[in-house]
Amino acid sequence: MEYKATQWLGLYFHTPLEWEIVRHGSKQDLGRLVFIDRRNQRMQLTWTACSGKPDVTRIFEDYRSKDREQYPECELSKAFRVAKWYGYHRTVDSKMVTRAAYFDKLYNRWLDVVLVWPDGYNQQTADLFFKSFKTVGSRNGVMTWQAFETHFTVPAQWRLTSTEIIPARCTFTFEQDKDQLVVCRHAMAKAWFDGDLEKYVRSRSSYYRGSYSIGSVNNHEAAIFRGNERRLSIRWFAGNRYRRHALSWYCKAQEIVYSIETRFVGRKPVDPQLVKLFCD
Repeated sequence: MEYKATQWLGLYFHTPLEWEIVRHGSKQDLGRLVFIDRRNQRMQLTWTACSGKPDVTRIFEDYRSKDREQYPECELSKAFRVAKWYGYHRTVDSKMVTRAAYFDKLYNRWLDVVLVWPDGYNQQTADLFFKSFKTVGSRNGVMTWQAFETHFTVPAQWRLTSTEIIPARCTFTFEQDKDQLVVCRHAMAKAWFDGDLEKYVRSRSSYYRGSYSIGSVNNHEAAIFRGNERRLSIRWFAGNRYRRHALSWYCKAQEIVYSIETRFVGRKPVDPQLVKLFCD
């Protein structure tokens, strides 16, 4: 079985390659990631901010009591520990579920994971998840993101504020003060992309007037746009006219168009190359 890494909001772990994210949170203090395979939900990982380390024993007693109430015929295993995680197995009608949790000291979060085993318990998958799991902070001032087949780094001070995940396209939006940074991966390019990068950048910068040039990213030819907001706004009189830099390139081997775009206020530009995107 093949496995892949996921990095999201300071969480790092491995899951089977065929598991896909169908629900995701974008807030550091509260959220979840839900994974499915082709037939079933396989994992739900949730996180909740805590003011201090919770009482692990009491929480697990509550978990097990609720399981007994909801599933009177269930079998609950003895508690176990693997890596940093405490957990137990619940079996109902020969179907096993693993529940485990631990306190993330780095971000003061309670982490809770439920793993579903519709085809029987898979020790390799469970061990790989638990033993690979770690919480990570910024390294050299950047945070790494790896999900939805997109892998990139962003300066740590930029905060994820929204995502748009639709078939063949994913967009991640980050903000810092009044500035905005957008990372976009647009797949299946052979079906829609005519090879004109400048045209593609223009279509995504229609509210701005500026100049275009050609550069390179990761050994790919790239289209570069630098410009200012086109339409007059009352914000301009307060010195808040938006400026925009955009950088797009086509990875022919993967049939993907990547784009990094910044929107900022003031004279100091926000360079799209603050983002390092791994496309090969």
